[in-house]
Amino acid sequence: SNRAGANCARDDIAAPTHIVYLLRGQGERGAATTVHPGCGKMKRLQPPSISASNLLEMGTSMGLPFAARVYIVPRAVREALFEHGMIYIRAANGRHSLLASKARLFTLQTKTIPAVLSIAGSDSSGGAGIQADIKTIAAHHLFAETAITALTAQNTTGVRAVLEATPEFVAQEIDAVFEDIPPAAVKIGMVSSAAIIETIAERLEHWGATNIVVDPVMVATSGARLIDEGAVEALTSRLLPLATVITPNIMEAEALAERAIESSHDQALVAQQLARHFGCAVLVKGGHNVNDANDVLAEPAAHEDDEPRITWFRHTRVETENTHGTGCTLSSAIACGLAQERPLPDAINQAKEYLTGALAAGLDLGHGSGPIDHMWAL
Repeated sequence: SNRAGANCARDDIAAPTHIVYLLRGQGERGAATTVHPGCGKMKRLQPPSISASNLLEMGTSMGLPFAARVYIVPRAVREALFEHGMIYIRAANGRHSLLASKARLFTLQTKTIPAVLSIAGSDSSGGAGIQADIKTIAAHHLFAETAITALTAQNTTGVRAVLEATPEFVAQEIDAVFEDIPPAAVKIGMVSSAAIIETIAERLEHWGATNIVVDPVMVATSGARLIDEGAVEALTSRLLPLATVITPNIMEAEALAERAIESSHDQALVAQQLARHFGCAVLVKGGHNVNDANDVLAEPAAHEDDEPRITWFRHTRVETENTHGTGCTLSSAIACGLAQERPLPDAINQAKEYLTGALAAGLDLGHGSGPIDHMWAL
């Protein structure tokens, strides 16, 4: 047995997750060994010499899913095993002694990581939207999944064209993700039509999605509205109430609360107002000349009569013109923290630290407001 199993009792063997098939000579028969990562042990199966076809039957009878088995096979039987979803590993020099050590190394490195689903539009320039979300999730060592709501032709100087997905296709994307690799958290970015918003809300309710972060992209930096009134109604009545936390900027918070924000006091009051109204946590981001680097979180109180709890996040402002995709990045980083089972304030704090580092890295691309360096910490 493997030394890694030293902490296991002598006769205590954890459930197997893999079968390793080791060849003997040049024939089609070999020895089969189960791998038990829970206690680091390997156990020889009987009989000591077994054919590939019998190995398939043995694995099925043991209830090990094909995706969790590793086989090392000779060329003669490789194709047959591939048809059943096997993985083939071959040592560079073909020596069977190396086959065994490589198989053990591979199985002990197999792992599962939380997935984060981003539901948003594609940015062809790579700085915002789905592309920013994928980079952010990968930088947090998590697995990124996507449901694309629209394709955009854009770069750092502006958006040229938008091709919206159909609600039916968005539903298929979400279903495909949840049926196979359910996400531990969901980030929702720009969704411009009421029909798509309704579809997203319905499918997330159907699948019982949790840890939902909504970046309510409603107003451009220029002040122009990005979604029509019908979409705003769907956003506020269907999607925001499903959220764990929403992350509006100053102008979006003003639009949702229908009141102006002119000071840090106003910023906190609006966060509390929105938390009471939507029944979720609200992070009102600074910027636009109001607490540029300071964000405020309002979390709903346990009792309706109590005021939502306020937490301030104060970070040093990074002086740069390259801020394309910062809202997408922050909300995705928060979703990553929630997927890692961090409390919401901790998830926000680490997300802001990540974003500050990405801005401070000083990436300078494009002729307009350029992207940030999502991989700055790697």
